[in-house]
Amino acid sequence: MKEPECWGYIDKDSNVVIPFIFKFLNPFDSASMALGQLGDKQGFINTNCDTVIPFIYDDLGVLNIGIARAEINGKTGFINRKGETIIPLKYDKAHSFIDCGVVQVSLNNKWGFINTAGETVIPLIYSDVDYHSNDSLLFALKNGKWAIFDHFGKQKSDFIYDEIYGTSNNFDYFNEKYLFNGLLLVRKGNQYRYLNRDLEIVTDFGYYSKAESITEYGFAIVKKGNYYGIINSKGEIIVPCIYPKIEHPRKEYQGFYDEFYIYKNGKVGLLNREAKPITDITYTSFECDYSYDNGNYHTLFVARKDNKCGLIGSNGEIILPIEYDEIGKFESNSCAIAKKNGLYGILNNNGIVQIPFEYSSITTYHLDENYIVEKNGKYGILKKEPLDILVPLDYDDLEVCFYDETHFIVKKNGKYGIIDKNLKIIVPLEYDKISNWVEYGPKEHFVEKNGKEGLISRDGKTVIPPVYDKIYVDNVILIKVENDGVYGTINWKNKIVHPIQYEQILWEWPYLTGRGLDTIYVKKSGKYFATDTNGKVILESVSEKIINDKFGYLLKNNDLIIMDE
Repeated sequence: MKEPECWGYIDKDSNVVIPFIFKFLNPFDSASMALGQLGDKQGFINTNCDTVIPFIYDDLGVLNIGIARAEINGKTGFINRKGETIIPLKYDKAHSFIDCGVVQVSLNNKWGFINTAGETVIPLIYSDVDYHSNDSLLFALKNGKWAIFDHFGKQKSDFIYDEIYGTSNNFDYFNEKYLFNGLLLVRKGNQYRYLNRDLEIVTDFGYYSKAESITEYGFAIVKKGNYYGIINSKGEIIVPCIYPKIEHPRKEYQGFYDEFYIYKNGKVGLLNREAKPITDITYTSFECDYSYDNGNYHTLFVARKDNKCGLIGSNGEIILPIEYDEIGKFESNSCAIAKKNGLYGILNNNGIVQIPFEYSSITTYHLDENYIVEKNGKYGILKKEPLDILVPLDYDDLEVCFYDETHFIVKKNGKYGIIDKNLKIIVPLEYDKISNWVEYGPKEHFVEKNGKEGLISRDGKTVIPPVYDKIYVDNVILIKVENDGVYGTINWKNKIVHPIQYEQILWEWPYLTGRGLDTIYVKKSGKYFATDTNGKVILESVSEKIINDKFGYLLKNNDLIIMDE
């Protein structure tokens, strides 16, 4: 649990058991110790908040195999759970110990490995080192080429590899696919080689034109010539290299799933994680998704044939037949929005209709608790869990407030306001416009009424009444306002600071400058001068060059200053 700027712990009854005094505080580990920071120093505490490792270190790592990296005055070494220094703080940089009992360290920009006794395992003479913790393999880089070592430091290969898959240098943290699960994949130039656990060659350079690491389920896509196939963790071909394309379903942001898409004659089929066919190769496309219910994740595939789609489970079972216009993303929810015969409804991951297909539109966001539904031009809200009507379909327009899913901007009889989930009116329905999220905007809502703009707080209080043609908000000190084509400023209490009489008002945006608002540049009768934030003149004349240097990027599309050099 967090309070402003400080961390601590509470129990199930919200009683404070670790005071909120720490700049950060990690979870407690298996030995009931937690890494934390007090002021600018780090140490460890126990569950009684007793200091078990003093707060004297500039930086500390977590305890792995009972050892933590420790740094003081730019030098790094290692301590144990008692806080005893077991390896002197003499290294420039260091990582954390890995399970086989070695760690990467550097001196004078050269890297190597040492063991828990501080003994050198691989000399500190290499430009980079890395490891493969799953099989206790170590790697060193020399002259741009990698070699393989065991965790005792014995060299097992020459320095010949451009890439060794499964190390931190090429690990894709979004998918967990680079695992030494029976075979190690290495690359030299544009050629690949598979090695077994004894580092014996299983398939040598030139045999495959493209290869991937073995997945955690024991399979990999390979390419021979122009055609793709699949091998197992022994290097045996289990899907022959006769297909123009085989690939994994991609994840939304990065990485991929373990299943396989297999292509033939312009169509695609689906293989499961064990590379077994679960559909025939007759589909136009697949899209991988997953749902979550009853504590379990379920892999799902939206399967498309021409202009219709259905839903297939991870074992190939038909959950929904190919008869829907659209099936939306489950995205770990138990339900998804679907479209059939031009109307929208909601289905669960078993294909059961939860909300009938009778709506003109249904929208939601992944983390939202609600669905916005439209029917016959009227909008309302359905709650996701459990599915129920939250806001009746009484409104001409509706959107969820970005800062609170229980508050809604609604439109009725041509006017906007804000209500909560209990239909209580927070902001009266009397405005022509109300803003929702605005990039770099204020916490307040912009509102417009009878062609005039103002600001209303999230709890419905008038901050700036709608009496200005335009208001411009980018800081917490002054607001620029416009009426009848001239400008002025007001403070956040709606008091005039600069009278509304100037041809232009400019200031440097605090977000970009990193400092508070200070100088205000105003233009009157074609001339610029400068004031402070209280409107007091501090420069009676400001050159157009200064204005153009500071604000030319704003003025280039209108009121561009032409300088006489």
